Amino acid sequence: MTEKKMNKNRINELQNSRARSVKKLTKLLNTVVKTEWDIVTISQVLDDSVSRVAATQIANASSSIQSAISHLISTDTETHIAKNNKNVKESAEISTLKKAIKNNKLMS
Repeated sequence: MTEKKMNKNRINELQNSRARSVKKLTKLLNTVVKTEWDIVTISQVLDDSVSRVAATQIANASSSIQSAISHLISTDTETHIAKNNKNVKESAEISTLKKAIKNNKLMS
């Protein structure tokens, strides 16, 4: 398989995986937000300050989930693949150089 085709397959895998993750996180976010609103409503009806604090913590959690979703959506897959390929090539070149140096030392 050519390197371009391998990169394209890798990009598709990453995009599909990220899409599934975004879908799961969105579902989780909807549940968390619904729960937050339920707790806020109850805390207002019962004038419960502890429930308000809990609702604030849930809001912080939903903010983190939103950040995770944004990160998954906005990250460029092609850039990461190009960097990884470059690192793999450099590692292979370094390994080859190390072997050549060892062979030269053994021959000396």
